[in-house]
Amino acid sequence: MVESLFIALGISVALNLFFFIFAFWLKSDVFTDITYASTFLLTTLIVMIINKSYNPISYILLILIALWSFRLGSYLMIRIWKTKIDHRFDNMRNSFLKFGAFWFLQSITVWLVNIATYIAMGLNYNGFNYFSIIFIVLALFFLSLETIADIQKWNWMQSNPGEFIKTGLWKISRHPNYFSEYSFWWMLFGFILLSDYNNLKLIGIIGPIYITISLYFVSGLPFIEREAFKLFGNNQEYIKYLNKTPTIIPYIGKKGYKEKWTS
Repeated sequence: MVESLFIALGISVALNLFFFIFAFWLKSDVFTDITYASTFLLTTLIVMIINKSYNPISYILLILIALWSFRLGSYLMIRIWKTKIDHRFDNMRNSFLKFGAFWFLQSITVWLVNIATYIAMGLNYNGFNYFSIIFIVLALFFLSLETIADIQKWNWMQSNPGEFIKTGLWKISRHPNYFSEYSFWWMLFGFILLSDYNNLKLIGIIGPIYITISLYFVSGLPFIEREAFKLFGNNQEYIKYLNKTPTIIPYIGKKGYKEKWTS
């Protein structure tokens, strides 16, 4: 199992640093997100092959990761080809150290988020708990929900440029895509844990915890909320939307906004 973790980490770092060279040389944001999405699938596939982990659990995990990677990668690729630029990198794109640090952190993020999968394939158990099928269904549900949320926002932006979205899934959550994203990884972990219970698999909880914290406090919510407030902070309809719509969790989540997001 330990060998699988090191192999996955090495591949993730190597892939990201390789494409970082092109991204920095061309001063392009095109490679970043597609590399992030594809690294999940490539590391999963390679770890599976190296461990000869050809069993129902591994095949299901590979399919789920492939669906997730394709969904995210294709959406982000379409988006970046349309916009040509990702403003997250405005203050680091020309700095080898800052931009390189981001890419390195991205490789670590892939490894941490998907660590439960690497552990499961490293242990290479052949058992299967049919009660865990509920987690497969829920993982697919949240993956579908995230896809719908992204499509709704994309269509809205094309037909209503310069306006904020408050319809569809975005009516019950300001970030239904984030809610669906971390929920998918929690369901994946639940499936792995119940499919063939082993105490070592508990280490995999690092993944969903990491992505949840990241989206809430680091790379997701703070940046998006701050940028949105810059654009719509003087719009009273937007203020009403903030006060009546949960930040992430639909219906029951915390509403309103934090002052630190407005500065």
